[in-house]
Amino acid sequence: MRKNGGMVLMMRHADVYDNPGTTRRLYGNLDGFWLSQLGVRQAMDAGKFLRKLCRLDVVIHSPLERTEQTARIVIDHNLGEPKRFADSALLDIIVPPWQGKVSRSRWTKHRKSFWAQQMTGALPGLEHPEKTQRRVVECIERAIQRYPGRNLLFVTHGDPMCFLFEYLRGESLEPLVSYPLGVNKATVFMACFEPGIEPDEAVRKLFEPGEYSTVYPRPK
Repeated sequence: MRKNGGMVLMMRHADVYDNPGTTRRLYGNLDGFWLSQLGVRQAMDAGKFLRKLCRLDVVIHSPLERTEQTARIVIDHNLGEPKRFADSALLDIIVPPWQGKVSRSRWTKHRKSFWAQQMTGALPGLEHPEKTQRRVVECIERAIQRYPGRNLLFVTHGDPMCFLFEYLRGESLEPLVSYPLGVNKATVFMACFEPGIEPDEAVRKLFEPGEYSTVYPRPK
């Protein structure tokens, strides 16, 4: 919420179809990953919730198919006629050495080790989480300035949302799998960019779909 009216809403894309029955790979920012049937239901449920919450004015999403599809489904359920566009600043954290190569089970099981490599820049091509955090924060601040008093929805990915919330709450950087707020698929949060807000009030979870394939946080 902002003093001049309007809400800043953050939403993670819904569940993705990623070749069940085979070894699932970390898809990162690869193209070609669309919502599963579960994901479509999740996005529809989130859209119905947002319809009751407010008329959306602007919807900004990452350029990837799963975020665009989630955004379109939400818009289809909203009473408003929001402007929609993609912004590459909302892409997932950039990990070319691993995407399409590392299995998702290995990624989750050894997230601590991968995280250490991200934080130290151990491999060429890895984006430091601070850089991810900065580009997401700057994207939202630009939109707030460009669309004062409007209801804004940003559809992005799990880790960038965690990094944003950690910025707003004054927390140390921590990855999605262990982040206590539970940034699950198609979950909607309200973020506050007003100065002087208490950490506990800076981020508020508004909606979680009832169906899940994966639930975070995972035990450390």
